[in-house]
Amino acid sequence: MSQVTISLLTLLFSSLPILWYSRKTIRETGFGMWVFSPLPIFWFSFIVAFVIRPILDSEIGLRYPSTQYEPGNFLYAQTLATVSVYLFVLGYSLVRSRKEGLPTPPPVLFVRSEAAIPAQRAAFLLSLAFQAIFCAILAENDALTLSLGENRAHYSMIQVGGGQITLVIGLASIFLYMGMMMTRWSDRLGKLGALAVGLYFVSNVLVTNRSFIATELLIGLFVYFVLQNRKRRKVSPLKLVLGFGGIAAVGVALSLARYIGAPPQEDQSRLPLNPYVAPIAYLAVTFDMSELFQETIKKSDATGYEWGWSWVEDVFYTYLPRAFFPDKPIKYGVFRVQDAVVPELTPESGLFTSSYPVGAWGESYFNFGPLGVMAILFALGAWLKYLYVRSLEMIYDSEVNWPSILFMILYAILGLNPLLYMRSIGQFLFGVLYLAFVLWGSLRIILTMASLIDALLPTQRQNGNGAVSTHE
Repeated sequence: MSQVTISLLTLLFSSLPILWYSRKTIRETGFGMWVFSPLPIFWFSFIVAFVIRPILDSEIGLRYPSTQYEPGNFLYAQTLATVSVYLFVLGYSLVRSRKEGLPTPPPVLFVRSEAAIPAQRAAFLLSLAFQAIFCAILAENDALTLSLGENRAHYSMIQVGGGQITLVIGLASIFLYMGMMMTRWSDRLGKLGALAVGLYFVSNVLVTNRSFIATELLIGLFVYFVLQNRKRRKVSPLKLVLGFGGIAAVGVALSLARYIGAPPQEDQSRLPLNPYVAPIAYLAVTFDMSELFQETIKKSDATGYEWGWSWVEDVFYTYLPRAFFPDKPIKYGVFRVQDAVVPELTPESGLFTSSYPVGAWGESYFNFGPLGVMAILFALGAWLKYLYVRSLEMIYDSEVNWPSILFMILYAILGLNPLLYMRSIGQFLFGVLYLAFVLWGSLRIILTMASLIDALLPTQRQNGNGAVSTHE
């Protein structure tokens, strides 16, 4: 069978369990709730990675120069990936919530929560503070110019060290996302929020941080949907589809922008493409899981499995400051796996200014073989569904629900953006542990600061009759 035929069969058989389960979900909860659930997001990403990417490779040649297509290996990889989708859906279907199948609450007068406004102000102020530090680091390293490719190269070099800049932008992101989520109860973004959102967008565009930008836009779209849902205003499926399409277009544009003024070595792993094909091709190149899964199978079957060691390295080394731990290895976790599977993509200097993770399927196979692929995809489906159903509480609860904000941010960062779990399970595991800890600590800081703000800046609030009162 040809590469195209195998890819189309992958599309057919992998879609069956998703369509079967989605039919029931859409009937119970509506199209909008389904669109924001993990299942269609995973489905779209899987199709790009295991159907569209291989077909484009067959037609225009997208493979990395160091990899080679082998029909038998490709068929085996696609078969394993297809079966893993059934395990993903099985794990997903086993997680239920008492709120999941309930209809939307009856219409009620929207009353702003007293606790939300000062907490939202605190979140945006903290985000702006960390964004200022982030921008200062970028400016100091010449990464705030109009040459996006050079900015990206300088930004990547900053990250090679102890990861301090990643920690700073991570905290700025978390506080920003919390402030945006609180719009569900405050019913406004405010001037402070608009400033925080705008600065975050501009600074991350300049260094082409597509994952951060995508998450910000996805949260904005979700908050808009939640507010409309709570006020009983119908959001058309077309608007949601256009919203997701726009976010995908931004991701493609930022991918292409990384090559504007970039140093020559940044392009060595890419083949020159027709400019009319480039946008679609670069989107597909980002979802290179099928190709790197094939390469992982070749290498792992010859050398044996790691039994989870690369994931242990990801968890313990990622934010370990090199200034205090000078023996921290350059190649660890996801980077070491990449170097073992496709060493030709590792720069001669050994410094990873860009990375090509082998993907969730590749890492699972690298560590535990074919059974590991099935087990990890099963667990991934269950975990994403759990995050999603807990975050649904934002829609149903009329009072501020702090735990649901934490779960929604976890879901927005780790679930709405599929690249974070599809490109690397090790980094996904680290993200879950790190975010759970940081989100809890961040919420405590916000609530403490909110009490001070509320004391200094009395907030006008509405009572149940719509009258305005001032809390002092």
